[in-house]
Amino acid sequence: LRELQIAAESNSSERICAILFDTDWQLSAMPDIAVLSFAALNAGDQLLNNGDYNAALRAYRLALPRAILRHKQRERLNALQQQIAAPSPFSSSIDNSHRQQLAARLTQQMEHLEQMPDYTPGLYLRAGHAYLLGQRFREATMLFRKVARSPEFEPQLRGEAYYRWTVTRCEAEDWAGARACAQLFISEQPRHPLAPNALFLVAHAYQAERRFAEAVQVLQQLITNFPDAPQAPRWLFTLGYNYCLLEQLPQARATLASALERFPDSVLAEQIELWHALSYFFERDYRNSLDALRALQQKTTQHPLHPEVLFRIAHVYYAQRDYQTALQSTKRLIRRFSEHPRVPEAQALRGDILMAMGELDRAIQAFRQVPPEAARLYDYA
Repeated sequence: LRELQIAAESNSSERICAILFDTDWQLSAMPDIAVLSFAALNAGDQLLNNGDYNAALRAYRLALPRAILRHKQRERLNALQQQIAAPSPFSSSIDNSHRQQLAARLTQQMEHLEQMPDYTPGLYLRAGHAYLLGQRFREATMLFRKVARSPEFEPQLRGEAYYRWTVTRCEAEDWAGARACAQLFISEQPRHPLAPNALFLVAHAYQAERRFAEAVQVLQQLITNFPDAPQAPRWLFTLGYNYCLLEQLPQARATLASALERFPDSVLAEQIELWHALSYFFERDYRNSLDALRALQQKTTQHPLHPEVLFRIAHVYYAQRDYQTALQSTKRLIRRFSEHPRVPEAQALRGDILMAMGELDRAIQAFRQVPPEAARLYDYA
């Protein structure tokens, strides 16, 4: 056990696993089950942080919930005290001294267990998180639901469990289940710090089901009730995006412009500017769309969004029938960002441009560049 603690202090994952999983702990006989439980809990946290979800789960299974640990510890202490009160005639003084020292240690551990806050919901949340990251959604749901629906646990932890339960349902693409879980959370704990996040997941679930009008209603409710929340830029961006999907483009543009005005330094600023420009494109207002995209092109030269901006600019030129400039834009994208996910689409667009220009042999060559892995585009090409 001491070796396990030392390995955990040095963050040696390989050594932790070797000690934890290759040792026959003899749980029915060993007295220090409390020490093992907390060592396993700490080891599980380190393994989880290192991304080894299965090993973390194995570690968490060696950590007993507090009520069970107290019961088992009390059983061991009572049995030991009986041995001390009625020692065997064959016991040596060394044996008796060892039992007394062990009883003192177990008594101290028992007092600590009685006084400490209940770590059980935290254990369940950690294990549930490991299941979630390992995409084992059924087990994650069971643990999060256990914490969320247990009235003896702290309300803050129960709210966190509700939120993670909702996230799990979203990851499993159970949109109806995600909405039901989030709405139950909000009805029980409307003032919990994670309640707005849960409400956003409701909007996300509606959007995933293409129920954009209902997503808009939820997002408007969020923005009205929590205007200065740290997540407000994302909510506004998502609201504008859903307006685009509803083809309510003036509302989309106004929402996205508001997001840029209120949160110019947001990490989503470039994404918001892109969709603001696209809202013009969807209305076939190519001049304003191109002006906005060119400005964004200059701002994103070192940004991951830059290839996307180049692709959209090429589309605008193609829509304007400025085929030569559109061709140059696709060539620039393919040459500079050959591994970008947009490249197959740029190759297909290049073929369309060359067809429109009447250069059919070159168009054939462009279409042949679309890889089979891009199945939908490959069929089109």
